Amino acid sequence: GIFAIVVYQSYKQSKQSDLLFINFAEVNNWKYKQKIVVNEKPGSIFGLGNFRFAFDVIIGTLKGLPFNSFEYHYTTGSGKSQQTHFLQIFELTLPRLMPHMVIDSLVETGSYGASTLPIKFAGSQRIELEGDFSKYFSLYAPDNYGITALTVLAPDAMVALMDHASKCDIEIINNKLYFYWPSTPKTQKEYEEIFSTVDSVLDKTLDKLTTSDVFAQTSQ
Repeated sequence: GIFAIVVYQSYKQSKQSDLLFINFAEVNNWKYKQKIVVNEKPGSIFGLGNFRFAFDVIIGTLKGLPFNSFEYHYTTGSGKSQQTHFLQIFELTLPRLMPHMVIDSLVETGSYGASTLPIKFAGSQRIELEGDFSKYFSLYAPDNYGITALTVLAPDAMVALMDHASKCDIEIINNKLYFYWPSTPKTQKEYEEIFSTVDSVLDKTLDKLTTSDVFAQTSQ
């Protein structure tokens, strides 16, 4: 009897969650998918672990850029050491290829106390920035791309990141811009905050990402 009640409550909560996302998508003229398999995406996080799935996927356009927003699950380890990692991802498609850059938050913590992006970088790829930005983020880019990274992260963009996006990691790779959060939203307000974060960052970076002379080079 207890098991049946728990299963029913879990099912009911799942349906309520689905309804929240369905309504959120409909109000904004976006599309909703309950679940998709994730195998071929360029973001660094997608090369980790196994059993990669995206849940509560919302598909639409924001500031003229196609996007996917979804809850992402993947597993690492096996047997008793197996762990499932949960995070929220916002993926934007840019109109051109960009240099690979990672803006790694120093104040967020991913599942099991690790960074949302548990990947290693060469020391030469870290770019030191002045001011308070280095207290919130570490910036990584391929060797010889320091000036390019600083072009994208102009002072107004750094302020926007500190004010609105300090609790997520950001990655630019190929023609994709990713925002990674270490926890998934549980309410509509929390979900709206995700869109507000992305919107605020794009306010200060969209021109540089889409119309500036910053391009990827084959040597990256």
